[in-house]
Amino acid sequence: ATCTRCSVKNPFQATSTLVRFIANIRTGTTGANTFDLGTSTVSSGTSTPKFIHAYNVPTAEVRTIAWQGNATTTSATNVLAGTTQSGDSTAIIGPDEWVNFKIATGTVGNNGYVGTCHWTFEKVN
Repeated sequence: ATCTRCSVKNPFQATSTLVRFIANIRTGTTGANTFDLGTSTVSSGTSTPKFIHAYNVPTAEVRTIAWQGNATTTSATNVLAGTTQSGDSTAIIGPDEWVNFKIATGTVGNNGYVGTCHWTFEKVN
């Protein structure tokens, strides 16, 4: 089952980058879920590559999930963290794109999380 928990449209409506994201999960559920954070042209999708992919939150877990640009690592040869094999940034957000934090996998109906999401964007041009 998938379910968008937090969603925000690019606040600048211009090419931007996601600098930081924090989700504070205050109330867990009765089953485990994984979460994705990614961009999409709609408020319910996520792209590839994702900022966060399949982050596991165990049953009834209360936690903080944080993502910061270029703070991740990659196993691809000669690729800087935060870039694709061709060198493109994975954190560029188009003027009409959304950034969505969503349940990627889990038990159907098991999406009763309560919490907050915080976003930091920077306008590129």
